[in-house]
Amino acid sequence: MFAKHLKNKRMALFFMVIALLAALIPASAQASSLGAGTLGTEGSGNVISTQATKKTLKPIYSYDSYSTQLRKATLVKKKGTYALTLKNGAGIIRFKSPKTKTYSFTFSKLKSSQTSSLACVAGFCKVSSTGYSYKTIKTKEGKRPRVILLSANLANGQSIVFDGYSYLRLANRTAKIKVNKGSSIYIAMQAKDMDDDLVRSTLRLKIS
Repeated sequence: MFAKHLKNKRMALFFMVIALLAALIPASAQASSLGAGTLGTEGSGNVISTQATKKTLKPIYSYDSYSTQLRKATLVKKKGTYALTLKNGAGIIRFKSPKTKTYSFTFSKLKSSQTSSLACVAGFCKVSSTGYSYKTIKTKEGKRPRVILLSANLANGQSIVFDGYSYLRLANRTAKIKVNKGSSIYIAMQAKDMDDDLVRSTLRLKIS
């Protein structure tokens, strides 16, 4: 039914591919960022369970139609910790809420075998038969349109500005959003390297 209403929409992960690293890590700051730093953490990230359900997300491409992106979303119906693999650096999780509550989504352990320095941007979106809308989430910095997660070597706790909002450079990020019983929230993720290219990556997502 989504294709009927939105067959001409083609967007990468519900939003345009973002020049993430160019904004997150200016060239003048790259050298200092890649060295040792204070690892930034947030929320309950330090106590994420090592027992995680593995989920390999279907790859999302810029030429995928809107309806194709929705079909590729990996469905999750329960709270818990998930070890996610983004095969091409882009993927979508669909969380269907078992009850009405404000859920916490904690992202951590962003890694890639292809690079030691990467960043992941995650957007939260609600979908209907006539369209979709981005949802504001609550983060450590306040209300934000996205979550920005960094690999451990780039997380020094300093503040940067991305897309008009300030973010802390953290390797653990928690976003909170209310989801009604039976409703779904889509989490679209992109992981990029220092050249701003999508790369195969893994990360943890704890839903509580």
